[in-house]
Amino acid sequence: MTAREIQLAEALVQVIDYTGRVLLVGMSDSPHYLWDKSSDLADAAARVAELLDAADGHAGRDTGIRLRPVAKAVRHWAKSYPAGVALFGGRGRR
Repeated sequence: MTAREIQLAEALVQVIDYTGRVLLVGMSDSPHYLWDKSSDLADAAARVAELLDAADGHAGRDTGIRLRPVAKAVRHWAKSYPAGVALFGGRGRR
């Protein structure tokens, strides 16, 4: 994977992680936790957009990012988080 592909995969895993944390807020009595994690989620989503915008150059060209390797990395790395397990299956599966 290229450096940009790794950065994108990492940012997407953060989106998955923070989405799970925001959705699980019912297990917490802290409005501050919800605020904090929803802010983190917004930042992670903005990072994904920034990486894709930078790759595209706003000229409608191919991004140069190969999405299959990115998706494979996301599936593997996200299994460290409850939302990733829910999306992609148990930690021991590939």
